[in-house]
Amino acid sequence: MTFLNPYSLFGLLLVSVPIIIHLWFRKRLKKILFSSLLFLKNAEERRLKWLKLREILILICRCGFVATLFLALARPQLKSTFLKNRLASVYLIIDNSWSMAYGNNFSRMIEIAQNIIMRYSTNSEFFVVPLCPQEELDEPFWTNRNGALQILKKIRLTYYSGQLKDVLMKYPIKDHRFPAEYLYLGDGQELVFKNLNPGDLRNFFWIKFPSGSNICITQVSLPDPITIPVDKYQLLVNIENFSHHNWRGTVEITANDFDIKQECKIPANEDLNLLFTLPIKIQRGIVIISEDSLTPDNRFFFSKSIPHKINLLLVGVDSYLTYALRPADRINSAFNIDGVNNLGGIDLRKYDVVILNGIKEISEGEAVRLETFLGQRNTGIIIFLGDELGENLKRFITRNLPIDILERVKLRGYATIDFLDFDYQPFSIFKETSGFRNIKFFEFFRTIANNGIRAKLSGNNPLVICNKNFSVVTTKFSEKNTDIMFHPFYIPFLHRMIYGAINRNPDNEYRIGDKIDTTKILKGPDGEYIRNGGFVIPGFYILSGETIGVNVIPEEGNLKSLGEAGAKSLDIRLIDLEKISDRSDFSPFFLFCALVLILLEMILLVV
Repeated sequence: MTFLNPYSLFGLLLVSVPIIIHLWFRKRLKKILFSSLLFLKNAEERRLKWLKLREILILICRCGFVATLFLALARPQLKSTFLKNRLASVYLIIDNSWSMAYGNNFSRMIEIAQNIIMRYSTNSEFFVVPLCPQEELDEPFWTNRNGALQILKKIRLTYYSGQLKDVLMKYPIKDHRFPAEYLYLGDGQELVFKNLNPGDLRNFFWIKFPSGSNICITQVSLPDPITIPVDKYQLLVNIENFSHHNWRGTVEITANDFDIKQECKIPANEDLNLLFTLPIKIQRGIVIISEDSLTPDNRFFFSKSIPHKINLLLVGVDSYLTYALRPADRINSAFNIDGVNNLGGIDLRKYDVVILNGIKEISEGEAVRLETFLGQRNTGIIIFLGDELGENLKRFITRNLPIDILERVKLRGYATIDFLDFDYQPFSIFKETSGFRNIKFFEFFRTIANNGIRAKLSGNNPLVICNKNFSVVTTKFSEKNTDIMFHPFYIPFLHRMIYGAINRNPDNEYRIGDKIDTTKILKGPDGEYIRNGGFVIPGFYILSGETIGVNVIPEEGNLKSLGEAGAKSLDIRLIDLEKISDRSDFSPFFLFCALVLILLEMILLVV
């Protein structure tokens, strides 16, 4: 045992003070003549024995108090023998995921890692690798103690999330000179051990750091990304409480001079959806929650593309489509419509959507122009199949949609809609609707499609088939083919199908670690230009003049640890931090003893 303040041990000489005082003030007995004490002698002897014993006990308590007090001040330390002078090839994994921002975990982990490296033999070799990728680091390699310490100094906390499985597969251990030992230092989130199986790890140690609870903004979305708002729109904020305690706080949305708040309460281990109403001019901003144990996910940067009026070209005009898309001149329609009977020489660049309504055939030149139109951003084509289908039009359809178009079917009775893909965002609002089964279809083209079917008729006949921004409806909406035009679902069904054809994602948001086309100019939140097209910190980025939000990965916000039972199932040896500290401090123990001795003396004095 060693002492950090050895000069305090001179205070042990003061133990003699209570002894000197005791001896100096000992009571001297006087002999006084008195009558017979025959009946009191036995009782008095017993009392005198107890008083003498009590004085000795009080003296021991006082001496012990002085001794334990100065021993505590001397800071006694017991050196640990864990990993001491061990000769091994050490594979050291440092958890630099952003969950380690909890408390002072990361800085403490670096100190512990340095301590561990110094405990091994000077002849040991080390392979130091961060859990999450760090661009400024070189490829890991076997090195000595000093080299390992230098690598350790370069490891930084990141906003990434990482898994042990990925690290071990990317850097398999090889060419080691001594018995291999794996050491992982981190909080041990369940996500870190994902995809690991019992037996994957051998001689694996986990130095566990404490983790806490966390409140996390998991998603910010438009409840209905199809409907065009007039002056305001709604934003849905999902917040998850990973804690075992109820959380009460404030959720705030701020953008320039705009600010709105909501008070909320989230039960333990549950989530909550909050609905905010924002002006149409506010399309990007920051969602902020009250600070909790992990700060990086207390802010969510959102940037939305709000649906706007669509420029639509209708080729093959009929009254049913025209009225559905523009009911009357005095009504503010969601579409700017141009209607023609054939494509001709029309410039398609000014349109968002082209509808071919029952067109029999297109020329090869028109097919090329339509292909070029499809290649543009945020454009779409919808084809309603008419009574006949020309070869050029058929080839154009099958080039862009993996289907086989068979014969035209004329039913003796009718078919109904048996299936709608409610996971397809445009059709999600129809989930609670059952009236589609009352719609009748009499004629359509029978087709075969393996995927992309968004609506299906009875008899397993596809009705609506989509592939990105290209859609085919296997019949024309006319009185001869269907009565859908006379049902209340007709207009919303048609409108949402058109918005689905544009294939526009309203969320201009990414996650840390995502990458984009490196040919585009990307400006980071700090004003610097990003070379590799990757996002490394949360914030607003500028991409070719467009603002996008970048946020941390919400799964990393769950600070729940794997735990001792989980580690045991994976054959991982869980190591307590106390075992790897240089010394165990016994000062608290001696202070506790001093307190106990004071209490004993007080009890003896009143007995």
